[in-house]
Amino acid sequence: MHRHLSASVTALVAWCLFSLMPTVSHAADPSAKPHDGKVYIISNVHSGKRLAIEGGSKELNGKLVQDDATKTHVTWRLEKMGEGHFRIVNTSSDLSLDVPAESKEAGVQIEQWMTKTDPGTTSNQEWEFIKRGDHYAIRSRDSQLVLAVDDRSKNSGAAVKQLPLRDRDDNSQLWILTEVRK
Repeated sequence: MHRHLSASVTALVAWCLFSLMPTVSHAADPSAKPHDGKVYIISNVHSGKRLAIEGGSKELNGKLVQDDATKTHVTWRLEKMGEGHFRIVNTSSDLSLDVPAESKEAGVQIEQWMTKTDPGTTSNQEWEFIKRGDHYAIRSRDSQLVLAVDDRSKNSGAAVKQLPLRDRDDNSQLWILTEVRK
């Protein structure tokens, strides 16, 4: 009886400890497309660092960088816009990734801006996830350029800019989506 009770208590303690563990993220199925309304950490394949807003800013024009932080400024909600495009919204600032001044020039650093909702004004906030092997290139609907880490840097704080899509060997333009589960 004592051994049976001891095993039951051990199982109950293990279950309680397991249920109190923090939320664990898991990599999205590499063959699945991003999903509307889901929250993701978006990490660069080359550096392993996460898309983030510089300094965790909640201000307009906050610059997009890569960072190894684990704070909320590195989580992104995807909102389906139609025709395979998504709005990418920072969960901390509730601002959207935006190509500044609707620029179509390579080398422009991406920033966060107020979410646009008027028809015909949202294309510089719409992003397409293009499958490249097990990862994604993230392309602006407006400029047709992709998110890339400046100079293929592996440093935290390196700018994320829009650049032409290069060959498959350039991992600085490829991203991993890891869904954040609650």
